[in-house]
Amino acid sequence: MPTGPRWDDLGSKSGMEKNREGIRVLEKLTRVVIRYRTDITSDMRVVLTERSRTLQIVSIAEVGRREATELMCMEFST
Repeated sequence: MPTGPRWDDLGSKSGMEKNREGIRVLEKLTRVVIRYRTDITSDMRVVLTERSRTLQIVSIAEVGRREATELMCMEFST
């Protein structure tokens, strides 16, 4: 059985709260690890249907030698 990263490896990294035009907005940085892919771009979104969340991809990195792809994503909530 492979011991590499799981496609659904999620991890919250940090969060920040600020006011935008009088509205309190929470920005939360989340790490998502998926199987290795070369067709992911930063203009795409990660949609977690079970959790009703949509994450904006901020950065993309290769893990190991094509073992997985790590996405740093930002979640916005009001």
